Amino acid sequence: MKKQMAIVMLVVIGLTAMVAQAAFVLNYTVVDLTGGVYGTTIGVSDGASLGAWGIDITILGAGGITIQQVKAYGAVQVDVEADADIYDPIGAANYDKELDTWVYDPLAEIGGGIVDAANSFRAQVGHTAGDHGDTDVLYVVTTGGTGTLSYSTQGGIGHGETEYTNISGSIPVPEPVTMLILLSGALVGLIRRRR
Repeated sequence: MKKQMAIVMLVVIGLTAMVAQAAFVLNYTVVDLTGGVYGTTIGVSDGASLGAWGIDITILGAGGITIQQVKAYGAVQVDVEADADIYDPIGAANYDKELDTWVYDPLAEIGGGIVDAANSFRAQVGHTAGDHGDTDVLYVVTTGGTGTLSYSTQGGIGHGETEYTNISGSIPVPEPVTMLILLSGALVGLIRRRR
């Protein structure tokens, strides 16, 4: 009995240590869509898989880039992936999912929902129930070449019982690696032209 109790205690201590080591990470991937247009996928992670995410994040375009917000039919605001999937295949909608900013499914609007403003996008979204690990939150399209996407959390970000506050930073657009690839391609082009 003492041996079983000791094993249970070790498991509980191990799980507590794993929870204590969980750290919030904002992940992003920037893709060159050509012509100075970039698509950035922004996600959240904390190494845990229990609980639903609740996210309140604002993204601002800076340094000369503009957040792209396309309207279907020129008038219908498209802010969530499900709506983007509906309008994208409709030619008359004049809408391209790859060139618009929206929130990933299955996140739903909570609190103030989604607020589009001049060169910014605020999303108050979350899972309605269940356990979720790493989650993609936003797909943000920018025009105007290089710059940064600044992000901050007003109401914080929660995952299960854990709350992360005062999160802010910036995302280089394009990522430095992407810039190196573009510059090396230009350099190869110049060398070939000289020959």
